[in-house]
Amino acid sequence: MIERQLRLEGAENLRDIGGYASGEGRHTRWRTVFRSDSLHRLSAPGQAWLIQAGLRSVIDLRDNVDASEVPNVFRNSTAVRYRHIPIFETPLPDGVEPPSLWVGYMRMVHQRGDRIRCVVEALLEPEATPLVIQCGLGKDRTGLVIALLLAAVGVPNGTIVDDYALSSECLRSGPYLAEARERAERKGWTWQQCAELWDCPPRLMVDLLDHLGGQFGGVRQYLGTLGLMDEQLNRLEHLLVESSPDHFR
Repeated sequence: MIERQLRLEGAENLRDIGGYASGEGRHTRWRTVFRSDSLHRLSAPGQAWLIQAGLRSVIDLRDNVDASEVPNVFRNSTAVRYRHIPIFETPLPDGVEPPSLWVGYMRMVHQRGDRIRCVVEALLEPEATPLVIQCGLGKDRTGLVIALLLAAVGVPNGTIVDDYALSSECLRSGPYLAEARERAERKGWTWQQCAELWDCPPRLMVDLLDHLGGQFGGVRQYLGTLGLMDEQLNRLEHLLVESSPDHFR
């Protein structure tokens, strides 16, 4: 049985999105797209494992400050193609109260669609996969993008919600909550103001998918409004989906 969470030293939320049913006996391919938190701590053995597993590309969704100050270990790699596609170019200024997760997700959907389209286009580039999509914690920017990819290839909403919520389990241990508190203090936030920002409430993803269905008719239709063509979305489905859940190369 292939493990979904990859327990590599220096990565707390690195997961494979393979093996999810997508209708008519089909499943998402294993070892094709990974989702992850920031990989700036990934150990040398962890890097070697991913490269041996065939890793070809990394898409970093973090803002310009984080991507520069704590760079991805593959940023200057000759073996892995590194792509920086920031969903938001700059972090929130210090002292500005953080928006709710819902407000942040709505900003991504309605204001950063060009960035989402660029991620899909990068995924469809020749020989781009296996590929890692990552941000800071691997739960919000990455969580939204992965949810859109899974929905676009026919994975049911309930499965998408479960995959999204799994980040809370993965991040429960390790240094991330302590670092989150330190970051909040540096920005002048109280923990009460921002504690929910480090959670992955399933209801939030349910509401997001319902919103896209109600406003656009579904995720594929939403991606179409971003300029992605049916031919591209069909290629995405061919890339991410296969008939057998247990086969991978």
